[in-house]
Amino acid sequence: MYKYILFDLDGTLTDPKEGICRSVQYALEKSGIKEENIEKLTPFIGPPLADSFAEYYGMDEEHCKEAIKYYRERFSVTGWKENIPYEGIGTVLAKLKSSGAKLGVASSKATVFVEKILKYFGLRKYFSVVIGSELDGRRINKDEIVDEALKRLYARDRSGKSEEELKNLTVMVGDRKYDIEGAHQKGIEAIGVAYGYQLDGELAEAGADAIASDMEELTELLLGGTETENDRIRKLPRSSMGRAVYMLVPFAFYLIVFRLSAYALNKLGGIFPFIRADRGIYMNIAAYVIIAVVYFAVFRKKEPLNLFGKVSTAYPAAAFLCGMLQAAALNIFAERLMEILKTGNETVEAAVFHADVSFLPGLIMYVLCSPLCEEFCFRWLMYGRIRRCLNVKLAVFTTALFFGIFHGNPVQGVYAFIMGLIMACVYERTGAFLTPLLFHVGANAVIYVAAFVGKDAGEYNPIALAIVCLLASIPLLWYLVRGKSNRKREG
Repeated sequence: MYKYILFDLDGTLTDPKEGICRSVQYALEKSGIKEENIEKLTPFIGPPLADSFAEYYGMDEEHCKEAIKYYRERFSVTGWKENIPYEGIGTVLAKLKSSGAKLGVASSKATVFVEKILKYFGLRKYFSVVIGSELDGRRINKDEIVDEALKRLYARDRSGKSEEELKNLTVMVGDRKYDIEGAHQKGIEAIGVAYGYQLDGELAEAGADAIASDMEELTELLLGGTETENDRIRKLPRSSMGRAVYMLVPFAFYLIVFRLSAYALNKLGGIFPFIRADRGIYMNIAAYVIIAVVYFAVFRKKEPLNLFGKVSTAYPAAAFLCGMLQAAALNIFAERLMEILKTGNETVEAAVFHADVSFLPGLIMYVLCSPLCEEFCFRWLMYGRIRRCLNVKLAVFTTALFFGIFHGNPVQGVYAFIMGLIMACVYERTGAFLTPLLFHVGANAVIYVAAFVGKDAGEYNPIALAIVCLLASIPLLWYLVRGKSNRKREG
């Protein structure tokens, strides 16, 4: 649980749209700019006014100061009252305060207005400190505001903990990237709220440690319903052997549960023959379902599973298409390489996928069940644990290596290793479990459908097709892995 919690004001505690946008509209009009559509002014909510006037209307420093003066003419009289506290925020603050947490406000808005708004709506009583910018232009950057709020909060602490220890117990809550970046610059975690005025994917790209979609989820995160990453790191085994076991448990768990499930279902097959029908496809589907359920039941409270990550909606589609193209290219290259090397028939037969079951149950097993369970094991659990113990590069390599070993056959193993590297990188960069899962689903889908439908090698040049697929996948892959990691910070 967090001991110190800082909140942004606009877009986090209150909805300031009417007051801010109307005041910006007034300032622009006084500056000779007519802007009738206030919807275009919502980006002004959150960042410093000077930055927004300069970015969106090309004002120089002198004109920015003048526009801010006009803005405050209206805001100081009318605009500050045109706030609406978000539904349920009072309940959240009351629960946090009653739990013993010390609350503060760190806002880019001028302190005098922050104080007036909080008092007007009955929220001031929840906060130990309230810090904003100053009307004379001092302390306008978010990191400066956060820094001042932390100094005042920590000055009252009598626990004897060092500043670094206190920062491990502190979090910033906000709706814009400025809140996330300002908190991280001062060494504290940051939780984004998706109900505010962030742009699409902004919080994830800024590196938010977690993102709450509503008040209920925010309360759970702040009250410790979900363990923080620092907590999980502090609980790691101290010995090398202990950490090795900790990292490999998900892999061993997968193998054991699958074998036990298959054994039990095989016994049931004697009573219910349909379970082993169609080459045992239904038995395998049932085994995968058991693995998924057991995995989720055992690990969901111990390990964070960020399914969506609040990334841009384009990421899942890009991941699915990229998986299809990469799999198509790599499989064609693998088949041609085996032909050139004159690989033994047994190796070829084991490496090449054969669709020898009915289409629909095979689709469910190979394209849905198998990717889900393997991603649970290798990306969600193994990658998360190895990344916690080692570093990102070793986590990517190790999980990809085990993913390759898991597939057994040397050719399939190399293919799985390459795909494992890509999926781990995609997971690291997007922070959303859905992206490597859909990449995996797309890869298996194209292989399964191609094997089931069949193909006539005389109808196309396979190498040319593989090159086209590979080239087409590169911009998609770049889109998925560009920029800094969106996974939760560690340590």
